[in-house]
Amino acid sequence: MSLGTVAPETTAPWPASLAPATLQVIDMPTPYLVTDLDVVADRHAAFSAAMPGVQTFYAMKCNPSPEILRTLAGCGSRFEIASLGELRMLQTIGVEPGEVLYSNPVKPPAHIAEAHAAGLWRFSFDSPNELAKIAENAPGAAVFVRLRVDDTNSVFPLSRKFGTDVEDARLERMEAEAPLVRIERVEAAGAARVGDPGDGFDRPRHLR
Repeated sequence: MSLGTVAPETTAPWPASLAPATLQVIDMPTPYLVTDLDVVADRHAAFSAAMPGVQTFYAMKCNPSPEILRTLAGCGSRFEIASLGELRMLQTIGVEPGEVLYSNPVKPPAHIAEAHAAGLWRFSFDSPNELAKIAENAPGAAVFVRLRVDDTNSVFPLSRKFGTDVEDARLERMEAEAPLVRIERVEAAGAARVGDPGDGFDRPRHLR
């Protein structure tokens, strides 16, 4: 395509503000990123409406731009972080740490302690060593276990990176190993664009 040629019409579900023909008139060198914050808010509203009674936690690793974070915070979204630096970013825009999940299953002890001191009280783990770190550095916190599932049909399988086996996730055993924390829930670790939601995702009911 030569410079200045109008992009062909596309059947992709582009919002009008982000359609290729609209973006083409932006006078900036490529690559660049354009985000319509109204679309962000609309998508959050649509997602929340489709899952009544479910609290939304936005994963900051998706896009940590302050403009997006402020928009989502204004929509009532909560947040999920993978590092202490992400928590500090949220604090600068006024997000309460108590509304945040710390979902990285491998965290430095000092980061656990600082996040807990700031008011964050929910941490993930997928190993006994991580559970012990949380109990020592965030006594009284709630924890959730990341469970390995069969995600062979997932577009982005993550079970080889995160998650523990069902046999190692018996709640009675975890409660005995970490009396200073509260086991709150389980979470599927391999759940990125799953082709068949039934694959392995019935496992949490077998924990007891």
